[in-house]
Amino acid sequence: MSAQAKVDLPALVALAVQVVGPVGERDYASWHAEVDRVALDLHLKMTAGSALAKDIAELSACEQFRGTLGEIRLDEATGRATLLLHTWNAEARTWREIRLVTASLQLREGRRVHQQAVPLSGHLVRVFTSKQDGGDQVGQVVRHIVDEGIGDTVGAARAAAAAAQEAPSQTPAEAPVRPRHEPPAPAPAPVPAPVPAPAPVPVQAAVPAPAPVAAPLEPSQPLAEQVGAQGAHAAFPPPPPPPPVPAAEETVAWKEASVIVWKNINRAWDKSYRTSCLLAIRDRAVVDDSGGVLNLQELIDMARLSPDPDSANGKAIAASYTI
Repeated sequence: MSAQAKVDLPALVALAVQVVGPVGERDYASWHAEVDRVALDLHLKMTAGSALAKDIAELSACEQFRGTLGEIRLDEATGRATLLLHTWNAEARTWREIRLVTASLQLREGRRVHQQAVPLSGHLVRVFTSKQDGGDQVGQVVRHIVDEGIGDTVGAARAAAAAAQEAPSQTPAEAPVRPRHEPPAPAPAPVPAPVPAPAPVPVQAAVPAPAPVAAPLEPSQPLAEQVGAQGAHAAFPPPPPPPPVPAAEETVAWKEASVIVWKNINRAWDKSYRTSCLLAIRDRAVVDDSGGVLNLQELIDMARLSPDPDSANGKAIAASYTI
């Protein structure tokens, strides 16, 4: 990577975190160090002098062949593997077989390509090759193989090519014309039978009007005189008592709240570190207009869960909140 190139550090770190995985039950410091190591490895792979960059540059200059990988043989005389590739020449409309070779199997590259090729016999592949000195296609050396699927690609392509070659000489037969079918005339719709007139509904006798409701008693009249002294409570039960009004939540000022929070921080820790934790928790306090702390219980929970002073978060708190 050149000096002018810029590293997308957030993307690089995000990729490293994805590779390492979540923290889980691992120690945070160890997980953080592993993320740094993977991010550095990925960055070095993108530099101009890395092996990956060299391989990409070499493959970019290679010639490519696409076809079905056939027979793979080991040539003891040359110490190489021979690969037979079936390809279709669209311009000549013919099939051809290309014989390719690997690098010497004594070299790591030759063994790597041979191991790639063995399980891909019968697959549709894309092969990257480079020519040897003064060599023709027989001397094409395979540098890399990409798997592009499985199936009888050779047989299917040959059948399609044969059909395409025979198609212009054949005149398609005209399809026989089916005789026109006249649908039968629709049957006349049946005439509905006359519906008898409905029987007359008998008129109901008039319902007598309800008796007039007596006028309400005068408010000044005693209740005992309205419904009787003995039935007053039965007719008018006393209303239920009103629900109690909840008391407003009491709040305390930060001066009193800080004492409570301080007591919930691990007392085995150094006093200066406990003070840093208290200052960090104070930044999370929510107060009302009168200065009362509204989230005291949340601050107490934070105090109980304060990180260990030797952890990464603990060191960050000690560095950010000092007295």
